[in-house]
Parts: sequence; C-alpha cells; structure tokens
Amino acid sequence: MTITFFTLDIIINSDVFLDTGIGIPNSIYKRFGESILSNDAKLLLSALDGEYRSRTKLKNRGKGLQLVKEYAMSNKIGKLLIISNKAIIDYEGGNLINSRVTKENSLNGTLYYCEIFKEVN
Repeated sequence: MTITFFTLDIIINSDVFLDTGIGIPNSIYKRFGESILSNDAKLLLSALDGEYRSRTKLKNRGKGLQLVKEYAMSNKIGKLLIISNKAIIDYEGGNLINSRVTKENSLNGTLYYCEIFKEVN
C-alpha cells in the first residue's frame, strides 16, 4: 500500500509491505547459544548490520536488509519501521531511534513501513 502526502516543498510517500512468512528472526542462521541468549531485536539488528545470516548458505542471499539499512542511514528513507515476530526496529533521519522486543503478541512475518521524502523543485 502506498500513501502520498503533498506539502508546498516536500512529497512524502509512505509505503507498507507485509511479508507473511516466518519472520526474519526465525529465518536467519543462529550461532551456538543464540537461540537461548539472544532476542528477536538483536537478531534483526544483526541481519541489518550485514552479518551473513542466511540459512541457505547461498552467496546471493542475505544482502537485502543491509541495503535497506544503508538507505535508512543515508536519509534516502526518512523513516523506517520494521516489525518482525517480537522485534521492533525504528530508524528516523538516519539514526536508530528504537530497538526493542514487544511483550505483546508476536507478528507472524515482517512488516516494513517507510517514508520516502522528495523535494519539489
């Protein structure tokens, strides 16, 4: 779903994507002990940081989240919110604003919300 807002000098596109799979924390490779010692937010941040976490071991897999984070950090994406299983990750203005685990029900899958700003010439 895409929602577009217009102001006098900026266009804001808001996009929401929902992946109804098993969720990023459940799909990545976990090192010995991580299943017990880690949480969904730490695992998701690890994948966003580009740590090679693909369970498939294929070289062309596991690169997309790092690219999404690079866009968020470079302000190409003004706001990025990722909710996956119990993890909530929030970037705004190129900064990590929030990284936490919800105590509420888990989202089965991954929801991406982003705002992309474009200046009007």
